[in-house]
Amino acid sequence: MPEYSYRAVDRAGVEVSGNMTAPDEAALDAKLQQTGYWLIDAKPKAREEQQEQRRKRKVRRRDLIQFFAGMAQLMKAGVTVIDALEEMGREGGNEGFSWVINDMARNIHAGVSVHEAMALHPEVFERQVVDLVRAGEFSGNLIDTFEELRRYMEWVEQLMAQIKQASIYPIMVLLAVCGFVALLFTFVVPKFAALLLGLGIPLPLPTRAVIATGAFMSRWWWAVLLVVVAAVAGFRQARRRSAAFAMKVDHVKMTMPVFGELNRMIALSRLSHNLAVLLRAGVPLLEALELCRSLTGSPLIERGIAAAEAEIASGGNLSESLERHRIFPHLLLRMISVGEASGTLDDALDYVARYYDEEIPVRIKRVFSVVEPMIIVTLVGIVGFVALAMFLPMVGMMSGAIKH
Repeated sequence: MPEYSYRAVDRAGVEVSGNMTAPDEAALDAKLQQTGYWLIDAKPKAREEQQEQRRKRKVRRRDLIQFFAGMAQLMKAGVTVIDALEEMGREGGNEGFSWVINDMARNIHAGVSVHEAMALHPEVFERQVVDLVRAGEFSGNLIDTFEELRRYMEWVEQLMAQIKQASIYPIMVLLAVCGFVALLFTFVVPKFAALLLGLGIPLPLPTRAVIATGAFMSRWWWAVLLVVVAAVAGFRQARRRSAAFAMKVDHVKMTMPVFGELNRMIALSRLSHNLAVLLRAGVPLLEALELCRSLTGSPLIERGIAAAEAEIASGGNLSESLERHRIFPHLLLRMISVGEASGTLDDALDYVARYYDEEIPVRIKRVFSVVEPMIIVTLVGIVGFVALAMFLPMVGMMSGAIKH
């Protein structure tokens, strides 16, 4: 998709400039109009320049955490938004992000609001972030909004780190098992097969199966690898293009043994955190639900939220709407009901989010403590079966010799 350098104006006639990706100029104009701007002119960038600028503007979550923390601290000290942005832009570190921050400062100085300046950089600031900042500006709580964003992104960073740390050892063991099994069937089994076939003795079924598998892997390993890669790519494409297929996969993810409950807790934790942050910032419930829908990573939960939005728009309440979908647990439904009754829905969701924050690390350790022995038992089973299959003919041959 091409990237354009553009100039645009808002309703007040204030001119801004920036860069944005779009299929063509008409699509660029439509995207700008969604953020309250009208295109004046646009020029497509050269492909090499686009790739270089995108590489430079790649922003990590840690960069955003430092940005929101720094903005909150500077503004608490009485520094204006523009001066705070210019100070953050001078700090260096990520050259591409510094350019984005300085571009925001230029546009705000020209008369646009903070959230509008962020909206001009969708590759850095997601729609959820822009809407949170917009709500913070309108309510006069921009500092609190920056603090909320910092805390939320720190939580996401911590969750990803916990999952990564807990999964490193099992993944290494699994890769070692796969490598060992491939080595076993590609090199070791064929050597034993040549020896056994040279003896000219009858081979039992397990031995014939292992020899056939070894011969196939030794000759067609590259085809097996291609099939695996193609299957993974096809699976990902099917999930992306077919809503029904994605729903079925998500159902399996949420109900599978060992991993199912953990997957559901992580998705509901994202929902609780995001919804609490948005409501606390003053975003209306329907808009907050719409923003949260795509952040859970679960098509089943997305479907439940979409149905709840329709019911709330018709006069229903959130807890009763979600209760019709079994994916939402009793704890979440009860706390939402209490929050709605007391007018403190954001606090109720915050309580649920804190509960999941404490429970998820425990579940992660528990899940991987079960997975590790399963992988090792699988390895022992495969090696034991192959060893038995290879030695069965020899045992039979020795038994025959003893009888004679």
